[in-house]
Formats: sequence, structure tokens, C-alpha cells
Amino acid sequence: MARIILAVDYDVEANLLEGIIRAGHEIVDRVTGATSLAVAVERARPELVLAQAGPETLNLRSLAACDGAGARTIAVVGNEEERRQATELGLVDRIRADDGWDAVERLLEGEAARVAPPTAAPAAAKEPPRSRKDRRREESRRGRRNAPRDAAPRPPESGTTPPPTKPAPGRVLAVWGPHGSPGVTTVAIALAASLVNQGHRVLLVDADTYGGAIAPALGIADEAPGLAAACRLAGAGSLSAGELDRVSSELACARGTLRVLSGISNPARWPELPSERMRAVLWLARDEYEFVVVDVGFNLERDEELVSDVAAPRRNAAAHAAIEAADAVVAVGEATPVGLQRYLRARLGLVDLRGDAAHLETVITRLRRGATGTDSAGQVRQVLLRFGGIERATLLPDDPKAVDRAMAEAIAVVDAAPRSQLAKQLDALALRLAHVDDTAAPIAADLQSDRSLVQ
Repeated sequence: MARIILAVDYDVEANLLEGIIRAGHEIVDRVTGATSLAVAVERARPELVLAQAGPETLNLRSLAACDGAGARTIAVVGNEEERRQATELGLVDRIRADDGWDAVERLLEGEAARVAPPTAAPAAAKEPPRSRKDRRREESRRGRRNAPRDAAPRPPESGTTPPPTKPAPGRVLAVWGPHGSPGVTTVAIALAASLVNQGHRVLLVDADTYGGAIAPALGIADEAPGLAAACRLAGAGSLSAGELDRVSSELACARGTLRVLSGISNPARWPELPSERMRAVLWLARDEYEFVVVDVGFNLERDEELVSDVAAPRRNAAAHAAIEAADAVVAVGEATPVGLQRYLRARLGLVDLRGDAAHLETVITRLRRGATGTDSAGQVRQVLLRFGGIERATLLPDDPKAVDRAMAEAIAVVDAAPRSQLAKQLDALALRLAHVDDTAAPIAADLQSDRSLVQ
């Protein structure tokens, strides 16, 4: 039996009432309007909310109240305006206004089938997701260095079967760049596709709260739930592997399939991506995928330094959460005098956010002869070393034909023009990132000399 709040039209309620009573559920309140719904949810703490999807009933405030109370929200859609509103809010659980209670029961039964039964787990497994720096700090406090160096694991006794080992968690790769469109989205999509082509399971996440472009670049419809829906489920404690698969989209690559969590379609929806929910999504994703590639926004400012309300949501929280949780950060700049200046200045904030420059991969895009002179590659490397202390960088040649082909076909550039120098450099970078912690793996060096990169 579930406790239900109804915030629907009179005729819809009349259509659902008999089925609710027959199933033995309890209606704890009937309300009208978004404000009344938010108040009722906070007071009654229902398990299920059926709400008309119009903006006068379902908006960011009322939906946030439902999520905060841990209630599952099902949108009732009666016209095109309500369908658009449900899509804008990232609601994937919907019924039509003329559906009966059986449609709701089917949704509830589908949820029960997707969620695995709980199993006993150690208390440590129930800890909330922590950032990479927090985990590193805790490990150092444990004093691992005090363990004897010659200690070796005890072999299993004869006749016993060793317990199964849990697969190692996947790696999070954050792709960042300063303002000015240096090509962050193009690089993120290409790296994800290249890792898929190498045989890895990969999830691509668009966490740019200023101008997410992964969905239009890959031809993913705005109706796709994406990251906002995953964060909403995480906030309600309902995010599971099955739900993560349900709210993500599928993209075919040359040698495999890429899963994509598209970003918010409207930048005004940034409050839907708070840091704690973003960390919860990444925490689950790295258990389900070998690599999680996250396209983050350019702005790294600490919002709490700019406003007096320190408890308010932060627009840059998603970027901070992804960068702090990342095992490696791909920092993208543009090979122009202005682009390099922007990159070197903004990179200081990135290093400060990470705590150090470890596992920062510098990538400079759109390298061409006319931008910086005859020896463009040499000049770029000299600028990076002199003003940023950056000894190693991946230089990507300017190849508008390959990029245009990828955009036209809504695929990654490594699949659209696999023989181009641009695709080869991106594949080499993906190979290096895939084995960054594997000392036995060969380092992916530049495939060609710097001179051949300049078209």
C-alpha cells in the first residue's frame, strides 16, 4: 500500500480513484497548484505523487519538494504543453490523462523489476560519495606506509575456492576548457568514441551548465531524460544501474556502443545539477562503466564567494564535483595567441581546484601555420613551457573538413575521418589515458612529428 498525493484535474482524478481504492492505496491529500503541492509534500511525506504536468502544478520548486521528500513523481500529460513541460523537467515517468490506474501500476511494477533486492553490505559501502581528494586524504591517514613491505597475501587453503573479486571501479575523465569554445565537446565525444572502439564500456556525460552541446552534436532528441533525470533520481535515492541505463541514450560507434547522458536543454535548469547529486551519479557510473567521460563547463569560480547565501545552489557545482572526482582531467586550449593566454590563466584555477597538476593532460586544438607563424607547433610548446611549466601537450591539427563531416553525420570525428591526423592524435591520447596507471603499457607518443600536424 502506498501513500499518494493527487494534484490532477477533476476528470483525471475521477478516472484514477476506483483503481486506487481497489489496489488498497491511501490518498493522503488532494491539492491544486505548485505551491500547494510543495507544501503538502513536505507535510505529508507521501511515497507517490501524481501531478498534472502543466507549469501551474509542476515546476522546479514543486518537483524539488517531491524529490526532497523521497516521493516518486508521475506526470499526467493531457496536451502538448504538458508534454513539453514534463520533458523540460526531465520527468520520464508519465501517463496520459485518459489512462486508468493500471498504467500507474505498470510503471510501479517496472520499477520493482529493475531494482535488485537489497543485499547485506559492510557499513563502509553505505558511505556517501566522496571526492578524490577526500579519499586520498583518508587513505594517507590510515597509515598504509606502516605495513611491512615484504608482506604478501596468504594463498588460499587447499580445497577452498577463493572468493570472487569485485571488478575495479571505472575511471572518470573530465574534459574542461576555458571560455571561447576551444573544442571541448568535440574532444570529449572523440575520446569517448575512441575508448569504445578500443573495447571499453564508456558513458559520456554532458555536465556543462552553461551551454551543453553533446545532444545536438550527436543528434539526440531534447526529449531524452539525460543527466537531469539521473540527478533527480539520485536525490530521491532511486538511482540504480537499471535507471541509469534507462535515462541514458545509445550511440553506435565504429566498433561498439556508447552510452550518453545528455545535458540540460535550457541553461536556466542548472539548479537541477547540485554537487551531491552529481557525485552520486558519478559514483554509480564508475561501478557500471570502465570509463566515464564528463564534459564540464568552463567556469570554475567558487559561487559562495560571490553571494551572501552560502546555502543556495551553485551553478558551477557540477563542474567542481566532476573535476574533483576525476582520475584525470583533459584541459583543452586553442592554438591562437588569445586562446593560449586564456588557457594558461584559467588553468591556474583548475590546478587550484585539483590541489596539484598531477594527471592533467594538456590538449591544444586547431593548430595551423597561419595562427602563430611558420613553426606553429614549436612556438606553442615554447609558450606552454615558458609561461605554464607544461612539458608535455597533445597538439591537434586544425581539420575543419573532418569536424564538419562529424557534425553532419552526428558522430565522433574519430569515426567520421579515422585516417586523418586529427583522429590519430585523439586515438593516441585515448590510449594514453586508458593506461595512465599501467606502468607496463606503452606510452602513446605522437604518431607524427609536430611539423606534419600543421596543414
